[in-house]
Amino acid sequence: MNSDPVDYTLEFLLGFDGREHIFEHGYYVKFQIRRVQKSAQIPHGIRYSFSMHDPDGKRILGYDNAHAIERGKPWDHKHSVRRVFKKPYGQTKPQPVEFESAEALLESFYCDVERILQTLGLSNAVEQVVERDRRTQ
Repeated sequence: MNSDPVDYTLEFLLGFDGREHIFEHGYYVKFQIRRVQKSAQIPHGIRYSFSMHDPDGKRILGYDNAHAIERGKPWDHKHSVRRVFKKPYGQTKPQPVEFESAEALLESFYCDVERILQTLGLSNAVEQVVERDRRTQ
């Protein structure tokens, strides 16, 4: 029997797996999330990638825990762009992100998304939600 209490915010986050939110002019965010074994690098037991893309599919913001950015620390971090208006987008050095809760992580990601959309003069209203079944991809 599992002695860990159910974290409903993690369950909520897992429900975003395979989802894409489409904004004005084809900008979009996508979510890839799955449960993994808890470890020192992934203490919450969730492997995730949240990313924002331009209409050409180039990533301009990403939150993930796919690799270490600092030895011996949790893998949670974000990649952002140097400039939003010029292509190709320049990547900044990955920055650590504190995984306090699934809710706080989503809120932080969406604050960055809204800041980028505002810089581009675009609305933060989601125009379409696409659900992809990642188990078949």
